[in-house]
Amino acid sequence: MIKSLILPLFLLVSYTGSQAQQTSLDQAAQEYSKAQLSEDVETLIDFTYPYVLQKSGGKEALRNALVDIIDFQKSTGVELKEIKMGKAKKITKSNGEIHALIPVKSILDVPGGKLISENTLIAVSNENSGKWYFIDASVIDETNIHQYLPTWNGSISLFPKGSDEFVAKQSERAISPHL
Repeated sequence: MIKSLILPLFLLVSYTGSQAQQTSLDQAAQEYSKAQLSEDVETLIDFTYPYVLQKSGGKEALRNALVDIIDFQKSTGVELKEIKMGKAKKITKSNGEIHALIPVKSILDVPGGKLISENTLIAVSNENSGKWYFIDASVIDETNIHQYLPTWNGSISLFPKGSDEFVAKQSERAISPHL
């Protein structure tokens, strides 16, 4: 009798734990996207995976790099308008961490139109902390992932590189009906 109750209870506890993990990840992903949209450099640094932060030269170096990127984008007429975070598609445990892949769609205003970009974020959390970090996978593939995430075990495959689509603005010049 007791054995027949233990399995359903274990499955319920496992399901509840994975639901809480998904909720925590979803909340962190939304906070990350808000930080990108608002150019909140300090929050972006807080969400940077510690190994990547170290390889970037630390907080100050990353802060300077992010500010330079933001300034460059502004000076060239590029503005991030929208980010749509998908639900984590793949989640695995690797070397004491949880790894998840999140599809992301970004819409940027650029000179002459809009750029719609599909990409992937790698979300990483220590199994015990519940704190999530993010790694932009736009330049990562199976051959170089360990340069960014040394604990990656290959148990899930990276999404293929997303697509970029340019949508040109319609001519702003009105054509006179009298011509």
